[in-house]
Amino acid sequence: MHRTIDHADCIINIGHDVIEKPSFFMRSGDMGEKTVIHVNFLGAQVDPVYFPQIEVVGDIANAVWQMKEVLKKSEQNWDFSRFEMIKEHFDAQLAKGQNNDRFPLYPVRIVKDVRHHAEERDHLPR
Repeated sequence: MHRTIDHADCIINIGHDVIEKPSFFMRSGDMGEKTVIHVNFLGAQVDPVYFPQIEVVGDIANAVWQMKEVLKKSEQNWDFSRFEMIKEHFDAQLAKGQNNDRFPLYPVRIVKDVRHHAEERDHLPR
């Protein structure tokens, strides 16, 4: 995720709360051309590592839907090749942990096991 953020020109941070570990740290001067958009039902709590340039405050689901509607028009100009390469590596890393028996358990192992048992119990397609 950090590699993707390093190469992004726009970061849309949805539902961020400063009590949580931030997904990235903003530092004055090295944000370059990045635009950070804060989307939440509350305004951003600005501090030395989180100071978004744009805030969208209100109904989160509606805000995301409206952004999606506007962005449809620009998709043909986007290059996802770097994101796709990073996602391949990320997926491979996740796959390693899904069957790891170490203790404490990897979170991806727990998610895989819970999904497996829920699918069996609820007869969900795999």
